[in-house]
Amino acid sequence: MITPLFEITQNQTHLFIKIKCPYIKQQELETMVNENEFRFYCKPYFLRLEFQKKLQEESRLVYDADQMVCEVDILKQEQGEFTDLDLLTNLTKKPQQPMIEDLSVALEMEESELDWSHPQEFIEPLEKNTYGFNNLYQGYGQTVLQMAHDIIDLQDLDQSSLQSRREFRLMQEELRFDPEHYMADLMDDEEIQRLIQFKPETHRLLKRQQENQQIEIVFTEKQREIMLQLKYKEYLIDPSHLKSIYLGLVDVVFAHQYNHRTTEGEPTVESAWTICKLSATLSCFDVFTSLEDVVKSIQRRALVYPLYRHWELVQKVWKDVLVAFKLGKLQILQILLDCKFILERNEITHVFDRIWITDYCTWIQQANDKNIKSLAKELHHFSFDKHLNGFHLDEIEQQYQQESVHDTMQEPVHEGEAE
Repeated sequence: MITPLFEITQNQTHLFIKIKCPYIKQQELETMVNENEFRFYCKPYFLRLEFQKKLQEESRLVYDADQMVCEVDILKQEQGEFTDLDLLTNLTKKPQQPMIEDLSVALEMEESELDWSHPQEFIEPLEKNTYGFNNLYQGYGQTVLQMAHDIIDLQDLDQSSLQSRREFRLMQEELRFDPEHYMADLMDDEEIQRLIQFKPETHRLLKRQQENQQIEIVFTEKQREIMLQLKYKEYLIDPSHLKSIYLGLVDVVFAHQYNHRTTEGEPTVESAWTICKLSATLSCFDVFTSLEDVVKSIQRRALVYPLYRHWELVQKVWKDVLVAFKLGKLQILQILLDCKFILERNEITHVFDRIWITDYCTWIQQANDKNIKSLAKELHHFSFDKHLNGFHLDEIEQQYQQESVHDTMQEPVHEGEAE
């Protein structure tokens, strides 16, 4: 059966569901409402939605043959707002048997507010050679190295440890940082300054939110399709790993926002490489235990690998990250869906989507809003200091200024200019 595309809106008393189902026989339409469950069937389409609150009955069912859309109005059992109606993966989850493992520890940790100011002690996975989101994967080492050898910064993924991956990453960044490239971008930054002036839509949304105006994160049809294709999972996350998953999220969002700003919102054939290479989570399978760790990595990789290596640009992208987290879960989900769309279509980077991004897209729909809000607050107050990256940028910039003054002094004086 095919899961159709659908949209849900609401008022205080009703849910309004629009289901896209072309080329059907209207006489075969069937719907059912049972407590918090809604079912729609019309060959070859089947849709099952599970809401957090109870429904009462269907009050209207109409098929618009011109638009090829079935419109269903459902009366709520109690008046009020239903939440998370945009989280389609959660709404379409299949009924599951209770898990054998006890989820109480993970759920309790998820409900409590994380402390971002102190490093978390990350415990190596009990099962050796596991990696990826929540250490769910293993045996991908040769595939990753063969397919993405110009992206991956590892020698042997399957035999590596967290410490060895971190050490190798830092060594590679030190070797590849190019002061001359950085200096050249300082001296000739007209194009970079234009990118710095680019204003993403998220900044306008945040301004409206801060002015107490109602905002709406609108998902494209493609993004909604991706959500419906995701398989719902309940993640049993070790409390010692939870903070690192959120910090990895910051890393991935920065990589996406760098690409978004430098392409002015129009992804290119290089976008998949840019996102993967700038994210140490993806390209190095690194795991962060503190906000300082992830910020250091963000700065270093943005100054080592992309075409534009400019401190002011890095700062601007960091502000884009702050804006995204302040807008909340739906905005972060939209960014992850965009990452998935870019990476999964690329013959080189689709493996990173498989090991990391797909799970992030599913998990973020279940993530605790309190933790996202507290993380946004912590990001806002964190000092994004250029000395964290360890590349001595002030010395390079000072050299640039000295050379600029020297070049000015060496310019010839033409007749008539010196009076």
